[in-house]
Amino acid sequence: MKRKAEKLLMMAGGIWNIVAAALTIFGYSGWFREEGTKVLSHVDKADYANTSLLDNLVQVAMIYGLFVLIMGIVTLFVARLMEGQIVDRKIMIWLGVCTVISFVSFDVIGIFFYLAALVIYLARNKALKSV
Repeated sequence: MKRKAEKLLMMAGGIWNIVAAALTIFGYSGWFREEGTKVLSHVDKADYANTSLLDNLVQVAMIYGLFVLIMGIVTLFVARLMEGQIVDRKIMIWLGVCTVISFVSFDVIGIFFYLAALVIYLARNKALKSV
């Protein structure tokens, strides 16, 4: 039994995570820093504490982007190594973790890809066990 659907969904989820991470790291963090600086200078609150807080918030956004990037790369790697007839609990756990992380971060597209891959993977595992 081939696992083409699961591989495609996992690859799509991994690519989506890489794209979302790139947008977060390169687009959102720079935009957030610029807008935060504009707001702080507009209300004359651009002191050390506020700019330090702004820098910390930008660093949190960048760390989140790096985390999502690593998750996407690992997902692509796992999808590439997935074999057809083997029931691997680690893949089920990884898909579950990716689904939960997507739920927590409100990533609707990631939820779709990972949840669909998890459901299909579990259904095929049940079919393989019954044969």
